Amino acid sequence: MDKSKNQSNKLKILKYMFMPLPFVLGTIGYLQYYDLHWALLKSAQLYTFNVDYIEGDLTIYAAAWLAMIATISMILLVLQYINAFLSTYFKTLSKNSCAVYGNSIYAEHLAKKLKSKSILSEKIISGAKKHVLLFNSDEENLEFYQNNIDKFANKPVFIKLNKAMPYMLKGDNVNVFNTAEITSRLFWRKYPIYQNERVAIIGFEELGQEILSSGVLMNIFSPRQRIEYNIWGNYSHFKGLHAMLDNIITNKFIFHDKDWQEVLFKSGYFNRLILCNAQSQNIIDLSIILSLYGDLQKPGQIFIYADDDSMLKELDVKTFGSTNEIYTVENILNDQYNKKAKDEYIQENHETSWESLNSFDKRLLISQTELKDNWEYHKELIMNGTAKDDNYLIHLKHILKYTFHWWYNRLIKTKYQELEDGSYKIEYNNGDIYEGELEINGNYENSTLCGQGKMFFFDGDIYNGKWKSDLRHGLGKMEYANGFIYEGEFDANYRDGHGKMIFPNKAEYDGEWDLDKWNEQGKYTSVDGAVYDVISKKGVIQPIITDVEATHVSKVEWIDDFPHVYLEEGLMGELEDN
Repeated sequence: MDKSKNQSNKLKILKYMFMPLPFVLGTIGYLQYYDLHWALLKSAQLYTFNVDYIEGDLTIYAAAWLAMIATISMILLVLQYINAFLSTYFKTLSKNSCAVYGNSIYAEHLAKKLKSKSILSEKIISGAKKHVLLFNSDEENLEFYQNNIDKFANKPVFIKLNKAMPYMLKGDNVNVFNTAEITSRLFWRKYPIYQNERVAIIGFEELGQEILSSGVLMNIFSPRQRIEYNIWGNYSHFKGLHAMLDNIITNKFIFHDKDWQEVLFKSGYFNRLILCNAQSQNIIDLSIILSLYGDLQKPGQIFIYADDDSMLKELDVKTFGSTNEIYTVENILNDQYNKKAKDEYIQENHETSWESLNSFDKRLLISQTELKDNWEYHKELIMNGTAKDDNYLIHLKHILKYTFHWWYNRLIKTKYQELEDGSYKIEYNNGDIYEGELEINGNYENSTLCGQGKMFFFDGDIYNGKWKSDLRHGLGKMEYANGFIYEGEFDANYRDGHGKMIFPNKAEYDGEWDLDKWNEQGKYTSVDGAVYDVISKKGVIQPIITDVEATHVSKVEWIDDFPHVYLEEGLMGELEDN
């Protein structure tokens, strides 16, 4: 797409250079016979086919022919513009019209799938009934959304965000989708796990993480089912976000530090190997696997992510994640499980409305609806004809509920107590204790932490500050059990905004934060009082030194979301005294 766009831009430049060329040539030719005023006038008349030929003057002849071509081209361009305008206008009159915005191959692909309903554009189409944002990057999608937020009012908007947080967008009309999430959910619908299995996931960026996440939440077909997931890749941040994995008893998670080739060859048989890196790297990894085993039995069924699977069809592997499979109308625009979960919730006549539920509870209900559909679809194959009553499905939903809470670090409230000052005390199933304000949504079970409150975490961390929708949000102070202290702004549990971090040895960083990392500018004060102006971008610092002569920061390493600062003289911060 980028290549074709560059070619299109070059053609536009050539076109704009060509249009004035007849005028320039005509002026040069006519100046030999007329003064400047008449030369300019006669050159302009060339575009109207009113030519004053001078016998034998090839310059004027060439200008006349080029002017004719230019005029016809301009007429065609105007007609093309009118046709495009009218086509767009009449498409927007349809109740199913959909504007697809973007400069990616995915935008073109989805527009073709929508057929006559679609309007492919990089500029806002106000009259469209639905809008899909499919630019190449999250930044482009967010910028386009923010610039046109008023025009999107009360219309369904579908926006692709692979890394940015959905909470950055507000409004009931906004639907966020993630390519990796769609890919992983389609994978497990097509290749579910019914019994006990050992799974190897090679590559643990966005796709690998979603493959694991969807696998845990979708492969629930039996109370006795046990699945072992072996993970290779960059998993440190992921483990920090999912700190309660050990509580999910239906699954075992093994995060490997050693090279996957070594472990794979020594660990025996895996039921399936899922290659989740970019396609080019997956092909390299596949060739390594095939060369390691040769004619021996392969270590398991191999699944490989490939946007284009044409070169892999002859091999004994299963591919997933093609553009044709992912970017369909059903996957992007039709959120069937959301609608089903909402309808079922309304039919059950709950005291609280669907709209008043927080996003976590909605996601849980949607997952339970999907579990029910998966069970209905696969139960004959799983049970081999053995009948199971409704209580069996209820049991599976119960397993999903607890798995869902543990997976998203969302604890289950087990005890409520209203205190004398009107605040509340809540005890959780893992030992956490909260004291503070609540937002009561019909009953205690649907309540959310909202306002001022203090949380005593089971691992020794203590947070005292503002909450919103069960998340640390606003000004607060976090005292970590490892000795770090952060005081400042939080956004959806992240250290985000302005804040100060005090290291265990009393060194300090005071400045801007972005998603738990230093960002923009701040001050780092070492133990001996030396002050450093830190210019950083998401934790990568390029310091400008003030008030000191020789020492400079050479490295900042983030370990489990805590900074370790190295100076030329040695390590400063948490590990300085070690």
